[in-house]
Amino acid sequence: MGDLTLDIIFATLSLVSHDASLRAPRLEEEIEDEVRTFFVEHIQALQTMSRKSDSPPHGRFVDVEAQSLFQALHMGNAPEFLNSAGTLTKRLIGRMNRSTNRGLLACVRAEGDSGRIGAALKLEIVSPTGTTLEELASGEIRLASVTNVLDQPGDLQKGALVASGMPAEEVVCGDTLTYQSRYFPEAFGIQVFARPSHGPSAFLKAVAQSDTQLAGPVAAALPQVKPGTLREVVGEIGEHVPAFDMGTQAGVIDALEHIPRPIAHLDTSKRVTAVIEQGDVTIKGPAPVIHEAVQLRERPDGTWEAVISFDREPKIIYR
Repeated sequence: MGDLTLDIIFATLSLVSHDASLRAPRLEEEIEDEVRTFFVEHIQALQTMSRKSDSPPHGRFVDVEAQSLFQALHMGNAPEFLNSAGTLTKRLIGRMNRSTNRGLLACVRAEGDSGRIGAALKLEIVSPTGTTLEELASGEIRLASVTNVLDQPGDLQKGALVASGMPAEEVVCGDTLTYQSRYFPEAFGIQVFARPSHGPSAFLKAVAQSDTQLAGPVAAALPQVKPGTLREVVGEIGEHVPAFDMGTQAGVIDALEHIPRPIAHLDTSKRVTAVIEQGDVTIKGPAPVIHEAVQLRERPDGTWEAVISFDREPKIIYR
């Protein structure tokens, strides 16, 4: 459960779209109770998401300026908060295009018994309404009257926060980001990571690309290793599979650290399915079983065959 004592100290709202005119943000002077609750619940939903068992590790700032901007949201005085909100808004608008949804960027500071939080939330209208985002951003219409048509707490795709007690280089970022939503963390210099459950399949793919002959032994050893960081798991796999030497390990680690969503942790209890496809034929099963039971061979004429070994007579099922 989140900090029930949270209160909103500062908040700004800015219109964001690919063609939005940049305006200096202003502090919301009178924040209605409904809006306070709305912002607090969004913050708590992000915090709850970050504590789930298969949540990605905290994101990391890869941009020193962006890290400083979020620290100003978190700890700066009112002018520093406003300057940060304005710069973050400019950065977000600069990464948007015609395919990205218009919205409101809410920059918020909250404070409670657990300390301070600085957050940037991109809110989008998700239900039809006659209210325009321009009217909300300008203050012509109060946010309290339309919170029910905006992204609801727990559903927000694009949100990021820093909090007291977190390392300065870390940031909680929404984990429902789609490919089209990558512009949000990119605008703020945030590197997001994959869920631990996505790690094993990406790991075996990288091993196979490095050395096809190692994929089978590594797939067999993977379930015997405890979940852990990428480097911990790779090192322990090397103890089980001597051919998975230091040079190969380094290559696999480098590959997995440089994909769009790098692998930082692996949940080795996650079952990985191996799939062999050719035309209309598909062979699939647990990765260790597939590597043990199926042999792919190239014939002299250049065609290929799959030889499957079973310990008993197989059955053909028609569906």
